[in-house]
Amino acid sequence: MEAVIKKTSDIDGKYFLRVSVIFFILALMLFFIQHNYEYSTLTFILICFTLAVFSIPFLFIKKIDIFSPIIFWTLMNIQLIARPIILVIQQDIHIRWLPFLSTQDVEYFYQITFILIDISSLFYYIAYFSSFSKLIKIKTKIKEKPWNIKMAYLVIAILVSFSIVAYLFAIKKAGGFIYILQNFYRRGNLFEGLFYFVYFVQLIELATCLLVIIDRNFFKSFKFWFLLLIGTFLNASFGSRSTAVHFWLLILIVYHYRWKMISKKVLVTVGLVVIIFALWFGQFREATSRMDIFNPDIYSITLKKEGEKIDIIKNFFLARRGFDCLAALIYVVPEKLPFQFGKTFLNLFFAPIPRKIWPGKPVIDETGILGRAVLGREQGLPPGNIGVWYMNFFIPGVIIGSLLLGYIHKFFYNILKYNLNSKKAILIYSISLLKLGGISVNNLINWLMLLLPALVVLRLLEKK
Repeated sequence: MEAVIKKTSDIDGKYFLRVSVIFFILALMLFFIQHNYEYSTLTFILICFTLAVFSIPFLFIKKIDIFSPIIFWTLMNIQLIARPIILVIQQDIHIRWLPFLSTQDVEYFYQITFILIDISSLFYYIAYFSSFSKLIKIKTKIKEKPWNIKMAYLVIAILVSFSIVAYLFAIKKAGGFIYILQNFYRRGNLFEGLFYFVYFVQLIELATCLLVIIDRNFFKSFKFWFLLLIGTFLNASFGSRSTAVHFWLLILIVYHYRWKMISKKVLVTVGLVVIIFALWFGQFREATSRMDIFNPDIYSITLKKEGEKIDIIKNFFLARRGFDCLAALIYVVPEKLPFQFGKTFLNLFFAPIPRKIWPGKPVIDETGILGRAVLGREQGLPPGNIGVWYMNFFIPGVIIGSLLLGYIHKFFYNILKYNLNSKKAILIYSISLLKLGGISVNNLINWLMLLLPALVVLRLLEKK
């Protein structure tokens, strides 16, 4: 593990030839396939260029650590562009919330979206690999005292109990469990005013990570599987499949650096489980808006449609909405949605204040702003890291946001790199990697609401 980590950020100049080969192959693909489609050559050029950009980390880095920031972030972005590529191949391009656009207009916004993704990715890589990153290297060892194991188990029990109590309180205030199930489709409004309690529920994630850190054979214990099932249930019952999936990923990341590198077989298995869960959960969530929750049909994922077996992986990517959110944002900015010039970042200070205490609190969260601009109603649409910076500062904002994200990711990875045996460094890095996927108010709040309790817990566990 240590050898892989230390070489993850090293660039091998000999790999430059591979990049040239990739570009050449993609150019040949473009030449042979583009005449079969009604779309312009530029669309195919941008798709090929984007794929080539995303190949950079895999070609230049000597040793691949799947949970290093640059690899993990790149894989998340590949997921982002999978949907439009599939739709181009199927000759059915459209933007989910803008059905009135012509094919030509949709293609135009596809092209702009690909360009923004390319700009963001290239500047992220520049920041991550630049010589400036040497200034943020952390070469000092983190001083860490041995943990009090008995205290650790007590803290785990307290965190789990606190999460369950917070969950029961939030559910009761939101109208009860059955009412929430029946209203999954408008889950964003169900927990208004319960900001803190929803985040406190996620403390069970911290409890599970502590168990993984102190017990190498955790997967053989009843305690772990109990926490995994309870944590998944608590997170998923708020209507968010991504929160449940992030819980699983957090456990994998902690195990990966604490005990053993995750094998490709395990990654593939977990990936398939995530895909099936995401499809089933999305289908269930949509079904609750039009069917009785006691109807057994909504609890099974449909594998057949018009006599043909559905390609589960393809449908998983088609269900992703990140690319469409970004394209819709480009459509409404600045004509329907003026540039915010940093106003959305003020929500970092406003969000913790319940609306019951401050009835006139301005609605400046990025998801709410985009949802109202595109849909004309109170429904959130996540703009993602690129979208947040684009809606605030246009293209210069995308460049600045990507540079900052690259530097921040490198900073936390360097902390881990020089403290591989530190339980504290592993936990801080794992939380930061998963919760800081972008520099937005939502990301920062998610990060702080788990990191701050983690720092307090880490302090308590050290023997005096």
